[in-house]
Amino acid sequence: MSSLEDEVMKQGNLLRDQGDFDGAIAAYTEAIRLNPQDAQPYSGRGRAYLRKDELDKAIADCNKPYRLIR
Repeated sequence: MSSLEDEVMKQGNLLRDQGDFDGAIAAYTEAIRLNPQDAQPYSGRGRAYLRKDELDKAIADCNKPYRLIR
């Protein structure tokens, strides 16, 4: 993980913890853009979608890490 990606992930985690799920989703999406092969931002974004009750998006993101390792 690059330092930029790490900072974007930290921002996403902070926003999620503060209840800003839309902001967190935007940060995790940026982290995915920076490194689409890293599973962590998909997991974080999936948790944020779950908190917004966007279950289809949450499931898709939470399944993505399994597809990356296959």
